[in-house]
Amino acid sequence: MKAAVLVAPSKCEVRDLPLPEINDNEVLIKVKACGVCASELESWLKGSGGRNGVMGHEPVGTIEKMGRNVTGFSAGDRITGLIHGGFSEYTKADYRDCVKVPEKLDDFEALGEPLSCIVSGAER
Repeated sequence: MKAAVLVAPSKCEVRDLPLPEINDNEVLIKVKACGVCASELESWLKGSGGRNGVMGHEPVGTIEKMGRNVTGFSAGDRITGLIHGGFSEYTKADYRDCVKVPEKLDDFEALGEPLSCIVSGAER
């Protein structure tokens, strides 16, 4: 799979990486869109961070494969949530950190991190 890997301060390269392997509580996600978060600016400037150097934690994607403990989801569901490694074709996440995206939202409207920030702010 292709991924944007952070290789130096303020520099990414598109590289081939192995498809992520999932455990019993994870889902494999085909990324459709991923936002950029200001919280990753320091990692970008330092040239280190992300999962295996792949940043992006605001993706929307579809479930390609599920671990055996995953409940409440099906292959093909469109999801968002606390999902790292979003600047790649595929990533993985614990299913308990994911939510289904309503059909009426397009991929960019469904980016989870902006909503998460609002909810977190309201809870504080």
